[in-house]
Amino acid sequence: MFNILQFDIEEFLKQNKKTIMAIEGRAASGKTTLANFLGKKYNATIFHIDDFFLPIKLQTPKRLSKAGENIDHERFLYEILLPIKNGET
Repeated sequence: MFNILQFDIEEFLKQNKKTIMAIEGRAASGKTTLANFLGKKYNATIFHIDDFFLPIKLQTPKRLSKAGENIDHERFLYEILLPIKNGET
């Protein structure tokens, strides 16, 4: 399985394409280990969504009533997504 992933990554790199990869899985399934391995192997920048949990002061019952709203989406947008889109990272 990992060999297929590695092949796909290397194919993207041959085309000089910037690649954004998301790793999803259950708690303690090895996501961070895999991300760290790939980051070192391919000199990639790693972003952890855990770093963008919503601060307590913004955790309102209304916001937390929806799935996925425990993430500070606004901060993630401005600190990660827009800089990537604008070629700043």
